[in-house]
Amino acid sequence: MKYKVDYKIWSQIGHTPITNRWGNYCDLLDEGEFLATGPCDARLKLKEIHSKIEHAYKCHFFIPDFPNQNVRQDWIIF
Repeated sequence: MKYKVDYKIWSQIGHTPITNRWGNYCDLLDEGEFLATGPCDARLKLKEIHSKIEHAYKCHFFIPDFPNQNVRQDWIIF
């Protein structure tokens, strides 16, 4: 079974290539959704997406319909 995965990818704190803000900010570089069989599959697909996005540092994903609520969301630092 495949589940919808929502994700957002940010730059590192203090590095703002889009907004050029000073201070402890980060930029949202990408957000979207895709289908995955579970959290492990989602992590693998996000590593592929990360490799194509310049300045990507961290990512959060959420799988709202995944049966195990303990692993349906997570942070990934690349």
